[in-house]
Amino acid sequence: MRIAVGLGGDEAIDLAEVFARRHPSDRMRLTALDAQAGVLEPAARDELWRRAEGAGSRLVAMEAKRRRGALEAVG
Repeated sequence: MRIAVGLGGDEAIDLAEVFARRHPSDRMRLTALDAQAGVLEPAARDELWRRAEGAGSRLVAMEAKRRRGALEAVG
């Protein structure tokens, strides 16, 4: 997922967005979010993780909070 999104294909980006919102596996949702975050500027990445904190999955929310904390520590 990360490689496909990183290459910038519209279909890969769309798939990552769909997986991040609706995939039944929390781990796959997290993978899709991570792929999206990898191609975003810091402010947009923070917004992505902020939205993920309220996505309804405890695993995703906890990891999103951790990722936002890491972004804040970097600057």
